[in-house]
Amino acid sequence: MLRGLSRWGQTRNSLLIIWLVIWGAIAAPCWAGEVCPVPKYQVPPLPATIQNPPKPWHGTDTGIVVDGFVGLVGVTNISHGVDLSSNNVIRYDNIVRCGGRFAFIRFDTAESIDQMYTKHREALSTQGLTIFPYAYFAIPPKLRLTRSYSSIRSDSAKDIATNMQTFAAVGVTAANEFVNRIKPFGIPNVTFAGLSGQILAIDVEEKLVDENISTSLSRAYYGRFYAKALCAWLSEVKHAYPALQPILYTTPSIFGDYLNYAFPDEQSCLHGLPIWLARTTPDGGDVIRRSHQTIDLYAQRLCNVAGGNRCIAHQYSHRGMIGASSPLDPARFPHVDIDRIFSVKIVPDGANYQVVRQ
Repeated sequence: MLRGLSRWGQTRNSLLIIWLVIWGAIAAPCWAGEVCPVPKYQVPPLPATIQNPPKPWHGTDTGIVVDGFVGLVGVTNISHGVDLSSNNVIRYDNIVRCGGRFAFIRFDTAESIDQMYTKHREALSTQGLTIFPYAYFAIPPKLRLTRSYSSIRSDSAKDIATNMQTFAAVGVTAANEFVNRIKPFGIPNVTFAGLSGQILAIDVEEKLVDENISTSLSRAYYGRFYAKALCAWLSEVKHAYPALQPILYTTPSIFGDYLNYAFPDEQSCLHGLPIWLARTTPDGGDVIRRSHQTIDLYAQRLCNVAGGNRCIAHQYSHRGMIGASSPLDPARFPHVDIDRIFSVKIVPDGANYQVVRQ
């Protein structure tokens, strides 16, 4: 019996070693410190060919699992990078070795997140990456309840006005808190991929808490009020930083189910803004898909404007294994969000300007 267990132990260890060797060989370019091809993978914009494991690692960690950045066939004006928050622990030098040129780093009002922002920023700056801060714009949960907006009608002028004031105040308060908190750090004035100024991304993805019981009416009114809060936030931050170039980070569903309902004057602050779109395409391809599925239609309406395609940045997977320090079980990998930024051009229009892909 003991001899049998010993043989099983030897066999198990041998299999484990073989597995680690194979797995390590697959990802060696990024783990062993060698220079990764830039980008390591190439996929056609439509359709792409990298397979997406169907089971997410966690609730929202979806997208292709890759150990290198993914380029688009025939598209040369792309820069590769990552976005980081307090959840990420990585080897910074491997981001550069694998072709990373930029990083969005979350800056928020919590002290611990400030410290992580500083850590990420200082480490990546020594690697020569361009740093863009991003701020998460939170709406209090009590303002994200379906019942609060289900009974509003188009002639409920008082209710609409009251909610507009409430959400505007939320935006102003959050903006002042952000400005005071980021003051010691500043917002870097950079030029990258045709963008220039104090580039700041604002993360907008606060759905109704009980979205599963929401109606088109409740989503529409919440979307209008949400846009009001967002514009108030942007106005206050621009007052403090006149050279600000905002980038709106969002998802197709946030736009289609909520912000899309805001009246033109309620979302005028969003006119011309470039979009950093979070969409974990199942194959690593481009963000816009030529189908009539609802999510694709949302992306098409958000990205395609008169001047061109304003979705200048694409977060295409939450499961990039770039920057990991050792070959571990993929399900527990210290994975990162991976992104691409397209070179941009500024297109003037009657109202102001639009920032779109070249």
